[in-house]
Amino acid sequence: MSNILLIVLDATARAEISRLADSDATMAVSDAVDSLAAARTALARRLPDLIVADVRLPDGPLVNLLDELRPRRSHVLALTPSLRDPHLMHTLRHGADGYALSGHVGPDLLLRMQRMLAGESSMDARVAQLLTMQLRTGAHPLLEPELKLLHAIGAGASMAEVARSAQMTPQQIGLTLRAIYRKLHLDLRPRPAASGPD
Repeated sequence: MSNILLIVLDATARAEISRLADSDATMAVSDAVDSLAAARTALARRLPDLIVADVRLPDGPLVNLLDELRPRRSHVLALTPSLRDPHLMHTLRHGADGYALSGHVGPDLLLRMQRMLAGESSMDARVAQLLTMQLRTGAHPLLEPELKLLHAIGAGASMAEVARSAQMTPQQIGLTLRAIYRKLHLDLRPRPAASGPD
């Protein structure tokens, strides 16, 4: 049985995601909280297999918790209101394993949770395109196979198509995507603004 920690501000969404997880006999929600402070208390009791969390909470961004969790780690699925939310990219670079849109609680979210627990990961074509655009700004740490993977996903290929084309298992694709996110954390962290004349 896989234990899940929910860190979701909206009480209705929290209840819906909890019901969704409970519909799978292999999952159990161990805690459902609405803040990073409450999540820290829950994590002191038990390290879950999967954390499903909003990218932004009233007491801070999810990245604060991700930084505290290293090196002991759970899989992390970040919930974002929009794929263009800058907090999403920041969260992925700080160690989240994947993401889902927060307004879409249903079969797709359950599938993402199941895949993440199986060691897979996912990336939307729009996110791959955003990352590819950011990489054009200069040197980056990605290897050629990782770049090809980003380009294929950005072109709209499904994860199954990408896995077949690259002759990789879904788990290997997941590991590669997580490696991409972490490498980009090292290279694409927000730079401090240059100070100019006042």
